[in-house]
Amino acid sequence: MNREIKKLKMTDSAYQEYIMYRQRVDIQRDDGKYHNCEALASKLHGHAIRLAAGIHFLKNDTPWDALIDSASMRGGIKLANFYAEHAIFAFDKKQNDSSVYARKILKWAKRHRRAIFEQRDAQRGVGHCKIDQIEAGIDLLLRNNYLAPHLNYKGKMLYIVNPNIFRAEG
Repeated sequence: MNREIKKLKMTDSAYQEYIMYRQRVDIQRDDGKYHNCEALASKLHGHAIRLAAGIHFLKNDTPWDALIDSASMRGGIKLANFYAEHAIFAFDKKQNDSSVYARKILKWAKRHRRAIFEQRDAQRGVGHCKIDQIEAGIDLLLRNNYLAPHLNYKGKMLYIVNPNIFRAEG
């Protein structure tokens, strides 16, 4: 059985959107934005075209009879950027450390009923970790209001644990 292969084509304006996007991605790659997911970045512009084609298919009953327009291309670029941002986050070791060590710090603070602690206390309490991993966990806990920073009279940073986490366990 022979299948007819149909090719999709795009308008000049959609092609210009693609060219500008490809250049932008290349600049971002050179600047190190995709340092942890270089393989994805090298194919990102191709993914944008495929996503634009998917949008084009959704908009047209016979997509091969119409050109991919710039609105579909912009939509494909937005989706590609969405997935790229997700990949950057997912493959970032610091982000992975932050969620892993935030849970460990919180578990340690609950278990030992630590209402206030220093960074090195958390490192000792969690054990077998580097200080940057503890910093990543503390940073995530601060951003989500599990901890509040406090400078004591000696200028040392302390972290106050949100008392609601102790109430949650019953």
